[in-house]
Amino acid sequence: MNFEKNQTVAEIIRKAPATSRAFERLGIDYCCRGKEALEVACQRANVPVEKALGLLAAAAEERVEQPIPNTLEGLLARVVDEHHAFTRAEFERLSPLCRKVERVHGGSHPELGRVAELFRALQDHLTMHMLKEERMLFPAIQALAAGERGGFPFGSIENPLAVMDAEHDLVGRWLEELARITADYTPPEGACGSYRALYAGLADLQKDIHDHVYLENHVLFPLARELERPSQVM
Repeated sequence: MNFEKNQTVAEIIRKAPATSRAFERLGIDYCCRGKEALEVACQRANVPVEKALGLLAAAAEERVEQPIPNTLEGLLARVVDEHHAFTRAEFERLSPLCRKVERVHGGSHPELGRVAELFRALQDHLTMHMLKEERMLFPAIQALAAGERGGFPFGSIENPLAVMDAEHDLVGRWLEELARITADYTPPEGACGSYRALYAGLADLQKDIHDHVYLENHVLFPLARELERPSQVM
């Protein structure tokens, strides 16, 4: 499967979800910067575009990712039952591990203080963010799909979507910093098992959050806007 340098990052993943792993390896944020053309994204990440095209083509042939659901019910199930569930479970698992690694190794690796700070920020922020989606935003999107119009306490669906977009951008910036200060989650020479487990878990968490945010920003939220559009045409 071939891609073009003028295609957006989001278009590439929509066509071949397995390319998300290649974007992770390239250090390209495909969720919050999905609207950028591949060429622009490569320049930002200081990656030769030809190298990126080759890795993306190879990743697409692996077909390791599940296809993106093509129904609203499927999209919401993927987000809530898989991504939200995974994020909550990993926060619970990694939280004590993060505290332990910072306590034991923070003296010789001062960056761990900032790692712990960013992890706590992600945990607090995303825990509330997911609740807002599940209790307010997603039921509203389902109501729009069922033909209901108006009556939302927040007005247009665009209002909560704008809030979610802004919160996604903030999470993206935190993840960028986390990856940078950990050298893309590379444990130092001689790191203990807990240290390695923490960094491996953080890398997996970042990958899942990127997939999660991509699915919302570039598939679910555009669908929600489209569902509301007929009610705005008078």
